[in-house]
Amino acid sequence: MNGVIASLNFYWGNSFGPPAPVTSIYNMKDFLDYILAQVPNSKIDIAVPIIAYDWELPYVIGVTRAESLSIVSAINIAQQNGVDIQFDELSMTPYFEYSVEKFGVQVKHIVWFIDARSIDSLIKLVDENELHGTAMWSIMQYYAQMWLVINSQYEIETIL
Repeated sequence: MNGVIASLNFYWGNSFGPPAPVTSIYNMKDFLDYILAQVPNSKIDIAVPIIAYDWELPYVIGVTRAESLSIVSAINIAQQNGVDIQFDELSMTPYFEYSVEKFGVQVKHIVWFIDARSIDSLIKLVDENELHGTAMWSIMQYYAQMWLVINSQYEIETIL
């Protein structure tokens, strides 16, 4: 493969870091401004992370670790707890907070994930910047919204 893969999954939301968007369109644009000055656009792929992270609050550095979830599981948690899913316009990612009882105490959680708007904004960066392409991270987690966005806008090429 001739493409250069710049992995940012540990720079933003991840299971060991503080609660943050799984991916941030705002940060991705800043990163692209930086990297495009150094690497030809035809060698850059943008990965779409098909994952959600659930952090217990308060976050404690070196102690708290988020649970990795499928996006469908994250949405189910929001529904089961009767909480509204919010949307952060800056990062273009959804999130929600909920509480569960643990040892007789209410423990708060925050969950960040992606949705069709997140996916659309990430893959539009490929076209806007004439990048090499898009890759799916955690593709074994089926997510209907992703395929709806991709199939409605792009011709899919399978490379084995």
